[in-house]
Amino acid sequence: MLKEITAHACLSCRKTLKGRTDKKFCDDFCRNNYNNRLKSSDNNYVRNINNALRKNRRILEALLEIQPLLVPAEQPGAQPVAGEGGERAA
Repeated sequence: MLKEITAHACLSCRKTLKGRTDKKFCDDFCRNNYNNRLKSSDNNYVRNINNALRKNRRILEALLEIQPLLVPAEQPGAQPVAGEGGERAA
């Protein structure tokens, strides 16, 4: 009834693990490093999209004079209307 002892290695640095049998990483640094490497391609894709959107917003703000939308006080719940100057309503 003896259990076979197998040596497990850290998934990040491949050092031999000591302690719990279900342990996967030797410390928090290795755990964070491993998970950051797994998600780096996803993060780069999202980061590139966010950068493109940020750049587009800056270009649009430079091209359009943005004014706050006005709602007439006498009509509660009315749809926003564009301010003076012919801007489009959102």
